[in-house]
Amino acid sequence: MNTRKLVHLAMFVVLEVVASRFISIPLPTLKIGVTFIPMALCGYFYGYLPSMVVAGLADIIGATLFPQGPYFPGFTISSLLIGLSYGQLKGKDNLLKHIVIAVLFNSLIVNLGFNTLWLDMMYGKGFLAMVPVRAAKTAIMIPIEIVTIYAVLKSVKRMNLD
Repeated sequence: MNTRKLVHLAMFVVLEVVASRFISIPLPTLKIGVTFIPMALCGYFYGYLPSMVVAGLADIIGATLFPQGPYFPGFTISSLLIGLSYGQLKGKDNLLKHIVIAVLFNSLIVNLGFNTLWLDMMYGKGFLAMVPVRAAKTAIMIPIEIVTIYAVLKSVKRMNLD
C-alpha cells in the first residue's frame, strides 16, 4: 500500500463519518443521509477489501467519537456489507447495472433487513412494527441513490479520475 492510497482511504473514512454523523437526519427508527456517496466512490476506486475497511473503521470511529446511541456491533457488520457491495463497482463496464445491484442489496437486505433487526434487538420496538416506515424510506431512497451514484461516477469517469 502506498502513501497516496492510504491518504485517500483515510479521506473516505472521514467523509463517511462526517456524512453519517453530521449531514444525516436521525429519526427514531431510521436515518436519512448521503453516506452512500463516499462509500460508492471508495468502492469504485479501490474495490472490496479497502471499502470494507473504510466502512468498518468509519462506523467504529463515528460510534466512538460521535455516538448516537449505544454501540452495537451489528451496525458494523452492516457497514462491512455495504463496503463489500460497493466494492464490486471497481472496474465494471456496465456501471448502471452494478450500481442498481449494490443499491438494491444495501437498501433491501442490509438497511431494511439487518438494520431493522439490529434496532429490534437493541430497543425491542418490534421488527414488523418498524418495517412499514423503513420500507417507505427505502422505496423513496432507492431511485435517488441510483441516480446520484450514477451521476457522480459518470462525472468521475469524464474527469479521468479513475
